[in-house]
Amino acid sequence: MDPFLDALRAMTRDLEGNASPRILRTHVSFDDQCVSLHNRNARGVPVLQVQFAWASIRRVCFKDNGPMASDVLYVVTASGDRTLVIPLEAAGGGEFWRQLRARGLFPPELHERATLSMDGRFYCWPPLAGNGLQDA
Repeated sequence: MDPFLDALRAMTRDLEGNASPRILRTHVSFDDQCVSLHNRNARGVPVLQVQFAWASIRRVCFKDNGPMASDVLYVVTASGDRTLVIPLEAAGGGEFWRQLRARGLFPPELHERATLSMDGRFYCWPPLAGNGLQDA
């Protein structure tokens, strides 16, 4: 099995099962070479700090969660050891999403379709075709 798909299915079950999510405050920043992701819990204590190169991004999935919840980006890097989850409403999340398009890491047509969607689907690049999860 693909570890990315396993992680994605588990996260989807958690969201759909109304599991109590850990309250995180996420901040995304980047420069020309790399992206930094910082998560803090409700008390401001760092719980995750990750840095990765733009060039290491291998797959991006946009998950539409409708008008009442934040859309989410799932990012897989070349190391493949974890799937990074970035809420679009995170500080810097929207700009990161736009940069994925500007840097050619998410095609413009699919980016627009995902951004305007309210159908609860995954929009992945490269596509997930044939892996058991349906993307748009």
